[in-house]
Amino acid sequence: TTGGQVATVKGARRTVPKAKLVASLEIASALPQANLLGEELRQFEGRSRRGGSMDYGAGAGHDDLVMALAMAGWWAYENRARALSGPEMKLLD
Repeated sequence: TTGGQVATVKGARRTVPKAKLVASLEIASALPQANLLGEELRQFEGRSRRGGSMDYGAGAGHDDLVMALAMAGWWAYENRARALSGPEMKLLD
């Protein structure tokens, strides 16, 4: 993940802005840990840095659960077309 503005691909490496990852998350209330995930999302914030860039993360505590779910969701979303049109989904090396 990165605090940048644009997702980039260099070989098998993907760099995706945290804000872009987290912005698309939705929480199903039936999810067993929905309350824990919701709390982490409430603590997730953007902070302005010197020079005008933004830094994203938990204001208090940690954002591990949010980031793990966000990365998995982003990967599935970005690969949905290839997974449906190709013989099989290709994993990163």
